[in-house]
Amino acid sequence: MDLLIVKTTFIKRLTFAIALCLAVFGLSAGQSLAQGGGSGKAQVRFVHAVPGVGEAELNVGGTPVGSAGFGKYTDFASVPAGDQDLLLEGPDGLELPGEESFEAGESYTVVALAKGDSAELRSYEDAAAKPGKARVRMIHAAPEFGEPDIVIDGQPVAEGVRYEQAVGYLTVNPGTYSVSLDDPKSGKPVLGPQDVSLAAGSAATAFVVGSRGEEPRIVLAQDATALPSAAPETGFGWSPTDEVPLIAALLAAGIGAAAGSAGLMLMRRRHRADTAAGA
Repeated sequence: MDLLIVKTTFIKRLTFAIALCLAVFGLSAGQSLAQGGGSGKAQVRFVHAVPGVGEAELNVGGTPVGSAGFGKYTDFASVPAGDQDLLLEGPDGLELPGEESFEAGESYTVVALAKGDSAELRSYEDAAAKPGKARVRMIHAAPEFGEPDIVIDGQPVAEGVRYEQAVGYLTVNPGTYSVSLDDPKSGKPVLGPQDVSLAAGSAATAFVVGSRGEEPRIVLAQDATALPSAAPETGFGWSPTDEVPLIAALLAAGIGAAAGSAGLMLMRRRHRADTAAGA
C-alpha cells in the first residue's frame, strides 16, 4: 500500500515538473518569436536620400514605417512579408510608388534615391551582427560623387563604387575608423575623411548622402546587434541558442526533485512501520 502511495505521489510530482518545464519553454519560445518580429513579418526602416525634398513618410503594404527628413532614417517597423506595394508620401502632394518583396524574419532598409529629376525606392537586405566583432557596409546614395573608391584608415576596401551600389559587409574589430571617398584618378578624397565609430556586436550601414546643395556626409545607422558570445558577469540576458540546455537542466532538476521527494516519503513510512513493529 505504501509503495502504491509513493508511486502515485512520484507520478504527480513528475507531471508537475514536466508541465513547469513546458511552460518555461513556451515562454522562452514566445520571447524569441517576438524578437524575430513574429511569423509572416519582416522588419523595414526608411532612409531619406533625395536632396531638395522635405520630410517624407514610407508605407509598406499599408503599414506606416515612419517619416524622415533628408539624411535621416527611421526605426525599424514590422511589416507584412511577401510582395508588397510601397508608397512614399512627401510635401506638396508628392507620391512615389514602388514594389518590393520581403522575406519573413529578415530586416531591410528602403532608401529613397534621386533618379534624374525624379526619385525611386530601393530595398537593401540587412545582415546580422557577430558577437565581439563589428560589421559595416556602405551604400552610395550621392550621385554627384560618381564612382569613387572607398578608403578605410588609408586602405582601399572597394574601387569604383557605383551610385546606388551597396558595398558588402566588412567584419572588423570594434573601434573608430577614418572613412573617405577618394577620386580614382587623383587619389584625393572627395568626401572625408570622417571618423566612424563601430561597436562590438553590431552591424551598421554607412550611407553616403548629399547632392544638389545638400551637405555631403556619411550617415551611420545601426542594422543589428548581437549578444556577447560569453554570458556577462552580471548574469543579465541569455541567448535563444541556450534554450535547449536550459530546458534540459530544468527538466532534470524537476525529475530529481520529484524522485528525491518520493524517496524521502518512502523512507519516512518505513521508519514509522519499523518503529511501530518494535513497540
